[in-house]
Amino acid sequence: MLKSLLAGVALSAIAATTAFSEAAHKGMPFGDKALEIYRTAIGIKSTANHGETPVLARYLAEQFKAGGFDEDDIHVLEVGGTAALVVRYHGDGSSGKAPISIS
Repeated sequence: MLKSLLAGVALSAIAATTAFSEAAHKGMPFGDKALEIYRTAIGIKSTANHGETPVLARYLAEQFKAGGFDEDDIHVLEVGGTAALVVRYHGDGSSGKAPISIS
């Protein structure tokens, strides 16, 4: 049963990566970079048992920095072997709507 479940998960991951890769080449100007980030992120063992959540948070923080976000707007908060990534995205106020919070 466990083998079947793991095989199903593996096949789903392969199918999702293949679909994402195909979509990356159909009108996505940064599709290749997005796929690279996705592949790297899923390759990091970020579950509580493996303790690599800070590694993932720092990797993603570097990607935001490389993408043009100001270093002052990127925060990796490490606590007790885990981590949170907080990135501030400045709007220009043109929508006239109140900001939202994603948590």
